[in-house]
Amino acid sequence: MDVYSGEAALKQVFQDVSIVVNCLPLTRQTHHFFNEARLSMLPVDAVLVNISRGDVVDEQALLKQLDTEQMKGAVLDAHSVEPLPSTSVLWEHPKVWITPHISGATKAESAAHVVVENIKRIRKGEVAFPLHVPPCQQGMSQVIHNQVAKV
Repeated sequence: MDVYSGEAALKQVFQDVSIVVNCLPLTRQTHHFFNEARLSMLPVDAVLVNISRGDVVDEQALLKQLDTEQMKGAVLDAHSVEPLPSTSVLWEHPKVWITPHISGATKAESAAHVVVENIKRIRKGEVAFPLHVPPCQQGMSQVIHNQVAKV
C-alpha cells in the first residue's frame, strides 16, 4: 500500500485518479480545500464527488474547471448554501449532478419518519423534504404526487 503525505504528494496522487470523493470535515484549514489550484491538478477525465460540507469545495473554481473542460464532472451532495437556491447555476450545469445532502448516516426510525412525512407532503401537492426541486424539474413533483396517490 502506498502512503502519501503533504501538498506535493497530493499533486502526485491527483494526477492518477479518475474519481475523488471528498469526505473532509469543514474547518479553517479545509475551507475551499478544493480550490482552483488543487482542482487543476486533476486529470480532465476526473469527477469530484462531495459528500462532505459545501464550503470544502470552492464552487466558483469548480465551475471554472468544468466550463473550461478541465474536469469531466461533479456530484455534489453538499453545497455552500443549503438548500441550494433554485437560481443556482449548478442545477442546470450539464456536468453537475445534485443530490439533496443525503450521504450522512441515517437512523432507521428517523428515515421512517421522513418517509411518512414525505408521503403526506406529496399527497398535499407539496415538495418532499429534503428535496429542493428547481423550476426545471417542477413537473417531477406532479409525477411523484400521482404515483403516491395510487398507493
